[in-house]
Amino acid sequence: MNIMGSCGKVSAERFIFRKEYFGALLYDKANWGLKMLNKNEAAAFLSEKKAGVRIFSAPNKGFLSAPLKAFVSISASCNLNCGHCMISKKRTQTEEIDFDGLKSVFEQLGRMGMLEIRLGGYEPTARKDFEKIFEEAKKNGLTISINTNGVCSDDLRKRLAESCVDRVHVSLDGLEKNHDIIRGKGSFAKAIDTIHMLKEKGKYVRIVTCLYRENLKDIKGLVALAENLGCDIKFSPIAKLGSAEHMGGLLTKEECEALKKRFDSMKGTVNIFFNYGTMSSDFIDYCDISDFDSTICGAGRTQLRVENNGEVIMAGCGDLLSDIKPLGTYKDSFPDMWKKSQLVMAGLMKKNGPKCASCGMDSVFAAWLLKPTPAFNFAREQKDV
Repeated sequence: MNIMGSCGKVSAERFIFRKEYFGALLYDKANWGLKMLNKNEAAAFLSEKKAGVRIFSAPNKGFLSAPLKAFVSISASCNLNCGHCMISKKRTQTEEIDFDGLKSVFEQLGRMGMLEIRLGGYEPTARKDFEKIFEEAKKNGLTISINTNGVCSDDLRKRLAESCVDRVHVSLDGLEKNHDIIRGKGSFAKAIDTIHMLKEKGKYVRIVTCLYRENLKDIKGLVALAENLGCDIKFSPIAKLGSAEHMGGLLTKEECEALKKRFDSMKGTVNIFFNYGTMSSDFIDYCDISDFDSTICGAGRTQLRVENNGEVIMAGCGDLLSDIKPLGTYKDSFPDMWKKSQLVMAGLMKKNGPKCASCGMDSVFAAWLLKPTPAFNFAREQKDV
């Protein structure tokens, strides 16, 4: 079957089947559903020879055959100057990977069987050729998501809404007063206009909110706003990184744990997520395999990151540790860098203690797939496909 959209004809297969050491992963690009199969279920699925399935049959021993997701920076400019930006000081590269370079990245990751590409950097829509970039990613069978501040001109807003992006995460750091303090006067209203147009065009939109003490009072109002707009919403504490390194009002680990309990008790008509497990080295010891509702252990084991300067690094905990060296550059072999990432992570897990070192991806997925999650299929129901 063909998946059609504003990009025209794209990758023909709806499903991605990836053989893994524990069995397989089955991904449905139509609803971003991810299902874990044991070895018997994987063999049974393959024996049926279903149509519309792209099969990858090169498992690795003890780790995933490919990343689930890669974060790729495509833009080195932004129309805002937010005081809590984690990129502004940590990642000061001013160059951008050209289109041919990005095309090579997408082709390699697509051939590996990766599922999702998160395109960002500073503000991805600041890149003049962002629609062309989206189309190239889609040609390689990748689900496309972006983070945006949503502060757009009418023309840019229309271009984004009519592009082939699958998921758009729009930043709202509080209700209007607090948001505009952080991001500039009028930015809240423009972001809301962008959300409205995206929803009118049938796009999935998630509101993302960075929390610190000043905007905690807006949580209830933001959830109500998300429900009114028909958007899921994710809250994360501001990390002590980049511009926020010396920012006041950042939340402590104890405050985050209290918020976690608060969010767990909240009920709503949209999905409400809270994620702080890998946001900062202050929380590096936070890990509970039964609590992967907001994130999955991504430290080099499920994700990679490609920076504006072309360096490829481990994503998750791995890109928060300053002593972790790049795995290579976007011109190198991604399968080789992926294997290297696993070796680096194995050493870190051993260093972090027996709890971390004994953690296998099969047990991580078994726990993670039981709960709603910001990644892939948000309902997290084990539907037959």
